[in-house]
Amino acid sequence: MKNRKLNLPMKSIWIYMLLFLFSFVGCEQEDYVYLEVDNSLPKADYSYTIDNFTVSFSNSSTDATVYSWDFGDGTSSTKKNPVHEYKSKGKYTITLTAADNNDKSDKHSEEIAVGFPKASFTYIADKLTVTFTNTSTNASSYLWDFGDNTTSTEKNPVHVFPSEATYSVKLTAIDGDDTNEYTEDIYVVGKFIPTILNPSFEDGKTYWQEEGNNFYTTTGPTPPDGVKGAKLSKNGHSIVQTFEVGINTDYTMRYYTVSKSTTGGGIITITDGDGNILYSDNTGGTPDASNYVQRTFTFSTQSSNQVTLKVVHDDAAGIEFRLDYFTIE
Repeated sequence: MKNRKLNLPMKSIWIYMLLFLFSFVGCEQEDYVYLEVDNSLPKADYSYTIDNFTVSFSNSSTDATVYSWDFGDGTSSTKKNPVHEYKSKGKYTITLTAADNNDKSDKHSEEIAVGFPKASFTYIADKLTVTFTNTSTNASSYLWDFGDNTTSTEKNPVHVFPSEATYSVKLTAIDGDDTNEYTEDIYVVGKFIPTILNPSFEDGKTYWQEEGNNFYTTTGPTPPDGVKGAKLSKNGHSIVQTFEVGINTDYTMRYYTVSKSTTGGGIITITDGDGNILYSDNTGGTPDASNYVQRTFTFSTQSSNQVTLKVVHDDAAGIEFRLDYFTIE
């Protein structure tokens, strides 16, 4: 069998070669170019604080690089966080324009009031006494309402409240026809009232300590409260009780006494926790030995939060006397 020779035209050969090359090209991996597109747009926004005629602006705009402020009084600024001083009292519309590098922009406008009264105050409370400091601005007169049916037109009043409670205090700052109000709730603490236990000796000697010889309880003469009183008749007889008090507080103590003498009785003292004497005096005599009389004295606790009440028989006088119904306020 004879070999046959395949004769192809030159045009056909070129076609086969191109198809061969295309098959390789088609197998190669295609390359892609990714373009990141920023679709964010500027958003203008700001906040501000006013101090008399000076306004401080805080720029909170986003996606912006360029800023333009219109202060509403014919002036402007390109600062990011400007501080602007107005020349006169009034209401001004502030416009901030925030723009980016692509000429995209956004605007934010607000109206502010400058130079009008702004009421505010601080205070320091000392129990029921409160000292007010007026921190209002742009006001020429003031009206205080203390929330206890009392008022004041003083600039910096000192007010004594009637009792421990929460009071709603309102300050009105006035400038001509313009006013502004500020209200704050204030809690004031009342005077701490100590407790004297078994003050009328109805429970005998309970809660009362003794130094030296024991004291007695007696039913005669008739005590002003209950049926018993304390009898101190011998040298060294005493009654002692320690109780809590408020620091730096003035107190008034009352008690009843009756003596077998018109000139003398016992020695009563108030001492602090370190033994310092805050008060000392003689209980005194009484017109007769059948009727109790009330004694009253005052003392200050200074820096102590605890005091001791002591009544001791006056050895020098040697007078029998009796005590009853101690109170403190």
